[in-house]
Amino acid sequence: MPRSTTVYHADPPEISLFDIWTIIVQQKLYIVFIGLIFSLVALTYCLIVPKEYAAKVLMEPVSVGGEDQKASGLGQLSALQGLSALPLGMSATSKHSAMAVFSSQQFLGAFLAQEKILPDLYPDRFDPATKQWQEAEPTPFMSANLFLKKVMSLTEDRNTGLVTLSIRWVDRNKAVFWANTLVERINKYLREVAIQEAQSSLEYLKQAYQKTDVIALHQAITKLLESQMQKVMLANIRKEYAFKVLDAALLPPKGSYIHPRPIVYPLLSFLIGLCVAGFQVVISHFSSVHRARKERLDTKAKSVFDLSF
Repeated sequence: MPRSTTVYHADPPEISLFDIWTIIVQQKLYIVFIGLIFSLVALTYCLIVPKEYAAKVLMEPVSVGGEDQKASGLGQLSALQGLSALPLGMSATSKHSAMAVFSSQQFLGAFLAQEKILPDLYPDRFDPATKQWQEAEPTPFMSANLFLKKVMSLTEDRNTGLVTLSIRWVDRNKAVFWANTLVERINKYLREVAIQEAQSSLEYLKQAYQKTDVIALHQAITKLLESQMQKVMLANIRKEYAFKVLDAALLPPKGSYIHPRPIVYPLLSFLIGLCVAGFQVVISHFSSVHRARKERLDTKAKSVFDLSF
Protein backbone atom coordinates (compact mmCIF):
# COMPACT_ATOMS: atom_id res chain seq x y z
CA MET A 1 0.00 0.00 0.00
CA PRO A 2 1.63 3.26 -1.10
CA ARG A 3 2.31 5.89 1.47
CA SER A 4 0.38 9.14 1.38
CA THR A 5 2.32 12.16 0.21
CA THR A 6 1.84 15.79 1.11
CA VAL A 7 1.74 18.39 -1.65
CA TYR A 8 3.11 21.80 -0.78
CA HIS A 9 1.75 24.85 -2.59
CA ALA A 10 3.90 27.95 -2.95
CA ASP A 11 1.26 30.47 -1.95
CA PRO A 12 2.38 34.06 -2.49
CA PRO A 13 3.30 35.87 0.72
CA GLU A 14 0.99 38.52 2.00
CA ILE A 15 2.13 42.06 1.31
CA SER A 16 1.42 44.85 3.74
CA LEU A 17 2.03 48.58 3.52
CA PHE A 18 4.49 48.26 6.38
CA ASP A 19 6.53 45.75 4.37
CA ILE A 20 6.58 48.06 1.37
CA TRP A 21 7.62 51.02 3.50
CA THR A 22 10.38 48.96 5.13
CA ILE A 23 11.76 47.96 1.73
CA ILE A 24 11.70 51.55 0.50
CA VAL A 25 13.51 52.79 3.61
CA GLN A 26 16.16 50.08 3.24
CA GLN A 27 16.73 51.03 -0.41
CA LYS A 28 16.34 54.79 0.04
CA LEU A 29 19.84 55.62 -1.19
CA TYR A 30 19.33 53.66 -4.39
CA ILE A 31 15.90 55.24 -4.95
CA VAL A 32 17.23 58.77 -4.42
CA PHE A 33 20.15 58.00 -6.73
CA ILE A 34 17.81 56.98 -9.54
CA GLY A 35 15.72 60.11 -8.92
CA LEU A 36 18.84 62.27 -9.24
CA ILE A 37 19.75 60.56 -12.50
CA PHE A 38 16.30 61.35 -13.90
CA SER A 39 16.64 64.93 -12.72
CA LEU A 40 20.09 65.27 -14.24
CA VAL A 41 18.84 64.03 -17.60
CA ALA A 42 16.00 66.57 -17.51
CA LEU A 43 18.39 69.37 -16.54
CA THR A 44 20.70 68.44 -19.41
CA TYR A 45 17.73 68.55 -21.76
CA CYS A 46 16.82 72.02 -20.50
CA LEU A 47 20.36 73.25 -21.12
CA ILE A 48 20.75 71.97 -24.67
CA VAL A 49 17.25 72.42 -26.10
CA PRO A 50 16.54 75.78 -27.82
CA LYS A 51 14.66 78.24 -25.63
CA GLU A 52 11.20 79.29 -26.83
CA TYR A 53 9.62 82.67 -26.11
CA ALA A 54 5.95 83.65 -26.35
CA ALA A 55 4.54 86.83 -27.89
CA LYS A 56 0.83 87.46 -27.31
CA VAL A 57 -1.66 89.92 -28.79
CA LEU A 58 -4.98 90.53 -27.05
CA MET A 59 -7.73 91.49 -29.50
CA GLU A 60 -11.41 92.32 -29.53
CA PRO A 61 -13.53 91.30 -32.53
CA VAL A 62 -14.83 94.51 -34.10
CA SER A 63 -18.49 94.99 -35.00
CA VAL A 64 -19.02 96.99 -38.16
CA GLY A 65 -22.75 97.29 -37.57
CA GLY A 66 -24.80 98.09 -34.47
CA GLU A 67 -23.74 101.38 -32.93
CA ASP A 68 -21.87 102.42 -36.07
CA GLN A 69 -25.06 102.17 -38.07
CA LYS A 70 -26.99 104.28 -35.58
CA ALA A 71 -24.23 106.84 -35.44
CA SER A 72 -24.30 107.23 -39.20
CA GLY A 73 -28.07 107.54 -39.31
CA LEU A 74 -28.47 104.29 -41.24
CA GLY A 75 -29.67 102.04 -38.45
CA GLN A 76 -33.04 101.71 -40.13
CA LEU A 77 -31.40 99.80 -42.98
CA SER A 78 -31.03 96.76 -40.80
CA ALA A 79 -34.64 95.90 -41.59
CA LEU A 80 -33.62 95.45 -45.24
CA GLN A 81 -30.64 93.31 -44.41
CA GLY A 82 -32.56 90.07 -44.98
CA LEU A 83 -33.63 91.23 -48.44
CA SER A 84 -30.14 91.96 -49.69
CA ALA A 85 -28.31 89.03 -48.08
CA LEU A 86 -25.47 91.52 -47.68
CA PRO A 87 -24.48 91.76 -43.99
CA LEU A 88 -24.10 95.25 -42.60
CA GLY A 89 -22.18 94.18 -39.49
CA MET A 90 -20.15 91.49 -37.85
CA SER A 91 -22.50 88.96 -36.31
CA ALA A 92 -21.43 86.02 -34.19
CA THR A 93 -21.19 83.90 -37.33
CA SER A 94 -18.97 86.41 -39.17
CA LYS A 95 -16.78 86.74 -36.05
CA HIS A 96 -16.06 83.04 -36.08
CA SER A 97 -15.61 83.22 -39.84
CA ALA A 98 -12.94 85.88 -39.31
CA MET A 99 -11.20 83.63 -36.78
CA ALA A 100 -11.42 80.75 -39.24
CA VAL A 101 -9.78 82.87 -41.93
CA PHE A 102 -7.10 83.86 -39.41
CA SER A 103 -6.02 80.22 -39.06
CA SER A 104 -6.80 79.17 -42.64
CA GLN A 105 -4.17 77.51 -44.79
CA GLN A 106 -4.71 79.99 -47.61
CA PHE A 107 -4.11 83.08 -45.47
CA LEU A 108 -1.25 81.63 -43.41
CA GLY A 109 0.42 80.09 -46.44
CA ALA A 110 0.45 83.47 -48.21
CA PHE A 111 1.65 85.24 -45.05
CA LEU A 112 4.54 82.83 -44.49
CA ALA A 113 5.65 83.17 -48.11
CA GLN A 114 5.39 86.98 -48.16
CA GLU A 115 7.31 87.41 -44.90
CA LYS A 116 9.88 84.76 -45.94
CA ILE A 117 9.32 82.69 -42.83
CA LEU A 118 9.64 79.32 -44.56
CA PRO A 119 13.45 79.10 -44.07
CA ASP A 120 12.88 79.55 -40.33
CA LEU A 121 10.33 76.74 -40.25
CA TYR A 122 12.49 74.39 -42.36
CA PRO A 123 16.13 75.21 -41.51
CA ASP A 124 17.33 71.73 -42.54
CA ARG A 125 15.98 72.15 -46.06
CA PHE A 126 17.22 75.68 -46.73
CA ASP A 127 20.80 76.74 -47.40
CA PRO A 128 21.26 80.34 -46.13
CA ALA A 129 24.57 80.72 -48.00
CA THR A 130 23.12 80.08 -51.45
CA LYS A 131 19.56 81.01 -50.44
CA GLN A 132 18.36 77.91 -52.21
CA TRP A 133 16.21 75.00 -51.11
CA GLN A 134 18.18 71.78 -50.84
CA GLU A 135 14.94 69.83 -51.16
CA ALA A 136 11.54 70.64 -52.60
CA GLU A 137 10.16 73.91 -51.26
CA PRO A 138 7.35 73.29 -48.73
CA THR A 139 3.86 73.88 -50.05
CA PRO A 140 1.52 76.44 -48.44
CA PHE A 141 -0.49 73.52 -47.04
CA MET A 142 2.56 72.01 -45.32
CA SER A 143 3.93 75.29 -44.01
CA ALA A 144 0.55 76.49 -42.69
CA ASN A 145 -0.06 73.22 -40.85
CA LEU A 146 3.42 73.28 -39.30
CA PHE A 147 2.97 76.92 -38.27
CA LEU A 148 -0.36 76.12 -36.61
CA LYS A 149 1.03 73.04 -34.89
CA LYS A 150 4.26 74.43 -33.44
CA VAL A 151 4.17 78.22 -33.58
CA MET A 152 0.72 79.84 -33.58
CA SER A 153 -2.35 79.44 -31.41
CA LEU A 154 -5.60 81.41 -31.49
CA THR A 155 -7.94 81.20 -28.49
CA GLU A 156 -11.18 82.90 -27.54
CA ASP A 157 -12.35 83.69 -24.02
CA ARG A 158 -16.00 82.67 -23.98
CA ASN A 159 -16.74 84.89 -20.99
CA THR A 160 -15.35 88.13 -22.41
CA GLY A 161 -15.32 87.33 -26.13
CA LEU A 162 -11.71 88.51 -26.38
CA VAL A 163 -9.30 86.70 -28.69
CA THR A 164 -5.63 85.99 -27.90
CA LEU A 165 -3.04 85.32 -30.57
CA SER A 166 0.06 83.57 -29.27
CA ILE A 167 3.31 83.05 -31.19
CA ARG A 168 6.07 80.90 -29.65
CA TRP A 169 9.52 80.87 -31.20
CA VAL A 170 13.19 80.62 -30.29
CA ASP A 171 13.86 84.18 -31.50
CA ARG A 172 11.88 86.56 -29.30
CA ASN A 173 12.23 89.46 -31.76
CA LYS A 174 10.76 87.40 -34.57
CA ALA A 175 7.97 86.15 -32.32
CA VAL A 176 6.89 89.72 -31.54
CA PHE A 177 7.17 90.81 -35.17
CA TRP A 178 5.18 87.85 -36.48
CA ALA A 179 2.43 88.32 -33.90
CA ASN A 180 1.88 92.02 -34.55
CA THR A 181 2.26 91.64 -38.31
CA LEU A 182 -0.24 88.79 -38.41
CA VAL A 183 -2.92 90.99 -36.85
CA GLU A 184 -2.19 93.78 -39.32
CA ARG A 185 -2.36 91.38 -42.24
CA ILE A 186 -5.63 89.72 -41.21
CA ASN A 187 -7.30 93.10 -40.80
CA LYS A 188 -5.98 94.24 -44.17
CA TYR A 189 -7.04 90.99 -45.83
CA LEU A 190 -10.58 91.01 -44.42
CA ARG A 191 -10.92 94.72 -45.16
CA GLU A 192 -9.98 94.17 -48.81
CA VAL A 193 -12.38 91.23 -49.08
CA ALA A 194 -15.20 93.33 -47.60
CA ILE A 195 -14.51 96.18 -50.03
CA GLN A 196 -14.48 93.83 -53.02
CA GLU A 197 -17.74 92.20 -51.95
CA ALA A 198 -19.39 95.57 -51.34
CA GLN A 199 -18.24 96.92 -54.70
CA SER A 200 -19.57 93.82 -56.46
CA SER A 201 -22.87 94.32 -54.65
CA LEU A 202 -22.95 97.96 -55.72
CA GLU A 203 -22.50 96.99 -59.35
CA TYR A 204 -25.28 94.43 -59.10
CA LEU A 205 -27.64 96.85 -57.34
CA LYS A 206 -26.96 99.59 -59.92
CA GLN A 207 -27.85 97.20 -62.72
CA ALA A 208 -30.98 96.09 -60.86
CA TYR A 209 -31.97 99.74 -60.32
CA GLN A 210 -31.73 100.47 -64.04
CA LYS A 211 -33.71 97.39 -65.05
CA THR A 212 -36.78 98.06 -62.90
CA ASP A 213 -39.39 100.80 -63.06
CA VAL A 214 -41.17 99.93 -59.83
CA ILE A 215 -40.93 102.84 -57.42
CA ALA A 216 -40.95 100.61 -54.32
CA LEU A 217 -38.04 98.59 -55.66
CA HIS A 218 -36.21 101.80 -56.53
CA GLN A 219 -36.54 102.96 -52.94
CA ALA A 220 -35.42 99.59 -51.53
CA ILE A 221 -32.45 99.38 -53.90
CA THR A 222 -31.48 102.96 -53.07
CA LYS A 223 -31.33 102.11 -49.37
CA LEU A 224 -29.29 98.99 -50.12
CA LEU A 225 -26.92 101.06 -52.21
CA GLU A 226 -26.48 103.42 -49.28
CA SER A 227 -25.74 100.54 -46.95
CA GLN A 228 -23.10 99.08 -49.26
CA MET A 229 -21.52 102.50 -49.72
CA GLN A 230 -21.40 102.80 -45.94
CA LYS A 231 -19.70 99.44 -45.76
CA VAL A 232 -17.05 100.52 -48.27
CA MET A 233 -16.51 103.78 -46.41
CA LEU A 234 -16.07 102.07 -43.04
CA ALA A 235 -13.71 99.48 -44.53
CA ASN A 236 -11.55 102.20 -46.07
CA ILE A 237 -11.44 104.28 -42.88
CA ARG A 238 -11.02 101.59 -40.24
CA LYS A 239 -7.61 99.89 -40.31
CA GLU A 240 -8.52 97.49 -37.49
CA TYR A 241 -11.42 96.20 -39.52
CA ALA A 242 -12.04 92.80 -37.90
CA PHE A 243 -9.84 92.72 -34.79
CA LYS A 244 -9.09 95.69 -32.55
CA VAL A 245 -5.78 95.37 -30.73
CA LEU A 246 -6.17 95.90 -26.99
CA ASP A 247 -2.68 94.80 -26.01
CA ALA A 248 -0.01 94.47 -28.69
CA ALA A 249 2.83 91.99 -28.42
CA LEU A 250 5.86 93.35 -26.57
CA LEU A 251 9.40 92.04 -26.51
CA PRO A 252 9.63 89.52 -23.65
CA PRO A 253 12.59 89.95 -21.29
CA LYS A 254 15.61 87.82 -22.02
CA GLY A 255 15.41 84.63 -20.00
CA SER A 256 11.62 84.68 -19.68
CA TYR A 257 11.20 81.74 -22.04
CA ILE A 258 8.25 79.40 -21.74
CA HIS A 259 10.04 76.23 -22.83
CA PRO A 260 11.87 74.45 -21.38
CA ARG A 261 11.35 75.11 -17.68
CA PRO A 262 14.64 74.48 -15.87
CA ILE A 263 13.00 74.19 -12.44
CA VAL A 264 9.79 72.34 -13.24
CA TYR A 265 11.23 69.71 -15.56
CA PRO A 266 14.06 68.47 -13.26
CA LEU A 267 11.72 68.49 -10.25
CA LEU A 268 9.07 66.45 -12.04
CA SER A 269 11.73 64.12 -13.41
CA PHE A 270 13.12 63.61 -9.89
CA LEU A 271 9.67 62.64 -8.59
CA ILE A 272 9.13 60.31 -11.54
CA GLY A 273 12.53 58.73 -10.88
CA LEU A 274 11.62 58.15 -7.23
CA CYS A 275 8.37 56.44 -8.23
CA VAL A 276 10.03 54.26 -10.87
CA ALA A 277 12.88 53.23 -8.56
CA GLY A 278 10.53 52.59 -5.63
CA PHE A 279 8.27 50.44 -7.76
CA GLN A 280 11.25 48.57 -9.14
CA VAL A 281 12.81 47.72 -5.74
CA VAL A 282 9.47 46.60 -4.27
CA ILE A 283 8.69 44.32 -7.21
CA SER A 284 12.24 42.99 -7.26
CA HIS A 285 12.20 42.25 -3.51
CA PHE A 286 8.92 40.37 -3.44
CA SER A 287 9.81 38.48 -6.63
CA SER A 288 13.04 37.27 -5.07
CA VAL A 289 11.23 36.36 -1.83
CA HIS A 290 8.62 34.43 -3.77
CA ARG A 291 11.26 32.55 -5.77
CA ALA A 292 13.25 31.67 -2.65
CA ARG A 293 10.13 30.43 -0.85
CA LYS A 294 9.10 28.37 -3.85
CA GLU A 295 12.56 26.80 -4.07
CA ARG A 296 12.44 25.86 -0.38
CA LEU A 297 9.01 24.30 -0.76
CA ASP A 298 10.08 22.41 -3.87
CA THR A 299 13.14 21.08 -2.07
CA LYS A 300 11.06 20.02 0.92
CA ALA A 301 8.44 18.38 -1.27
CA LYS A 302 11.15 16.50 -3.15
CA SER A 303 12.73 15.22 0.06
CA VAL A 304 9.34 14.04 1.35
CA PHE A 305 8.66 12.29 -1.96
CA ASP A 306 12.03 10.51 -1.83
CA LEU A 307 11.34 9.32 1.73
CA SER A 308 7.98 7.88 0.69
CA PHE A 309 9.74 5.39 -1.53
